[in-house]
Amino acid sequence: YGGGLDGLGSEAATFGGVAFDTSYDFGKISRLQVDCDNTQETIDPSAGTPDEGTLRAVPVVLQPGHNSPVKLVFAYVYRVQHPLHHWVLQNSRGDQVTLISTLTLSAGPDGAGSPTLRQCSMMVFPGGPERVLAQWLAAEACKEEPAAEAGAG
Repeated sequence: YGGGLDGLGSEAATFGGVAFDTSYDFGKISRLQVDCDNTQETIDPSAGTPDEGTLRAVPVVLQPGHNSPVKLVFAYVYRVQHPLHHWVLQNSRGDQVTLISTLTLSAGPDGAGSPTLRQCSMMVFPGGPERVLAQWLAAEACKEEPAAEAGAG
């Protein structure tokens, strides 16, 4: 596949996905920043309805390494609106990395107003989201086994 992939994953964890025509190792990425303030919309007149025809483009900045002065920038184009917190990046060799943001809920500046999600950090995992989920579930199962054995004794 080429270009952006709309809404990979489930409703609970939607991933923005991009397949790049490069052999770059995206496992080197330490930060991904979405510039939502500069999102642009356009309507595809050949689509059936405005909802189906609305295309959104948002600039995304990748930073390889914590102190790297180099930045990689691309425009992510999508139809279906979804949170742009979690990502899957794939290179031309088919190697994937999954980037998962840890989020916190914060109140408005004066403690009032509607709460907003704020990204705290980003974890980078080798492989696609299915592999990451399988490893996560296996780790959770291992955590629960000792507790169950202790209660049985």
